[in-house]
Amino acid sequence: GHRHPPHWEGGKIPHGMDKHPVVNVSFSDAKAYAHWAGKLLPTEIEWARAAKGASGYPYPYGAKFKDGMSNVMEDSTKAVGHYESLMYSQKFDPAIFQKSIQDMSGNVQEWTDSPYDYEWLKKLSETPEPIFNPKNLAKHPLKVVKGGSFKSSSKTSTTTFRSPVHEDDLNEYTGFRCIFYDKELPFMR
Repeated sequence: GHRHPPHWEGGKIPHGMDKHPVVNVSFSDAKAYAHWAGKLLPTEIEWARAAKGASGYPYPYGAKFKDGMSNVMEDSTKAVGHYESLMYSQKFDPAIFQKSIQDMSGNVQEWTDSPYDYEWLKKLSETPEPIFNPKNLAKHPLKVVKGGSFKSSSKTSTTTFRSPVHEDDLNEYTGFRCIFYDKELPFMR
């Protein structure tokens, strides 16, 4: 019953785009979908941890940008998982590349459930209580988006680059991913 992206004529996914990320969604659209699906939008820290895995590298596939390994500097989105099949064929180290996480460099920048705060790193180092605790997330119209889009450069499609986007903005570069927690784990939000 929620509004559909404005480019979906008649409320239907455009032909040939069923495997592509959904774009032209605002922050509230993404949150509404996540809630409907019984999931959450990741915080900035959760998103970065998933993208970096155990390696901490600036790209989900390693330490340096590699042409053809993410959808950047292009004209449109690609189907989700398009580049990961290339990674499999090149026998990437499974300790670095996480098969369950895809397209975290390029394709679409993704909404996080974190306000964009220019003092974020300073606050992170000074506060004993995690600033990513949902109770501490102040209402703020700018939200953090991560991952870069198909129009991004290699420098802005890293696991570390963060951008501000107004929560009401709809554009062809921004989409989202959902997360969920095992409710049995007491330390999860």
